[in-house]
Amino acid sequence: MILETSLVTQLPSDGWFEGFAGLTDGHILVTRIDQPELYKLDAEDPDAEPQLLYTFSSTDASGLVHLCPIPGHDNDFLVLSGNVDLISVKAENYIVWRVTLGTNSDPPTVTQVAHLPDAGLALGLVAVSQHMLLVCDSAKHCIYRVHLQTGKCSVLVTDQSFQAASAEDFFGINRVCVVGSYLWFTNSSRGILGRVPVELDEAVEDCIQTTGAVEILTDDLPHCDGLAVTPDEKTAYTACMTDGRLWRVDIGSDRQASTSVVMENLVNPTAVEFVHTHGISKLYVVCSGEIQLGWRNSDNSSASWSEFADINNSVTVTVTTVVENVKPA
Repeated sequence: MILETSLVTQLPSDGWFEGFAGLTDGHILVTRIDQPELYKLDAEDPDAEPQLLYTFSSTDASGLVHLCPIPGHDNDFLVLSGNVDLISVKAENYIVWRVTLGTNSDPPTVTQVAHLPDAGLALGLVAVSQHMLLVCDSAKHCIYRVHLQTGKCSVLVTDQSFQAASAEDFFGINRVCVVGSYLWFTNSSRGILGRVPVELDEAVEDCIQTTGAVEILTDDLPHCDGLAVTPDEKTAYTACMTDGRLWRVDIGSDRQASTSVVMENLVNPTAVEFVHTHGISKLYVVCSGEIQLGWRNSDNSSASWSEFADINNSVTVTVTTVVENVKPA
């Protein structure tokens, strides 16, 4: 049930923001993909200005693709950077960084933990343990395992459902998260919400293994971006980045899913995440603003990702929060 919707803050209007993660104190970290910048904002204070927390060296990266928390470490996060070309929708020189937040006004400590030279179009990531990161690759339609101690990278799973809908579509598998005994994913151009059964065992080197085939729950989520799944695995949220809808997907015990629109008129939403603070679960949506582009029209059937080459980086970015009655497990 949606209890309240509110604008949290206005991020710099000339940036493209693609990922975020919550802190236990209600603050949020946000990555900027058109610049290698990490921001911090106080989501509980609507008057607080977003603060530039850290700028990565331009010799290492031109943008920050996404980030995720490390389980068991409240102040440690993993950030995926790359040399990103938004005009051609390509990226290279992917690097995984560990960011440890400083106390008070101290700057964060940033260390490189892995280099992914063979990644094609890496978009989403999730840490499943203190030692293992999963990264999805839209161009090579697979999910990688990245060992945080050694930097070793291997393929966990690849599947036809991870591929883009056509050669003209850049974005296949887009977001991943692990909830319960499943690895959940979205495919933007195919409109898919799916999952893969997995088993996690930190006593073995590879830590996580698939235990069954990919399950497609629904394919009626065109141009979906962002993914959040409730702890009881009964509900998922994602957004349409072209038409600005926020979808709720209810998942039955028979693996049948029903989709409903819970919010409209968001402006180019790019990320959806739950943040648990003070016993309350809030669903946050980051929007990268109103952009007048051919591929951003209200008719999803005629939207084409190939027109992404016309992108204009001068955008308006907002963060919207939806309060949920879902509490963490």
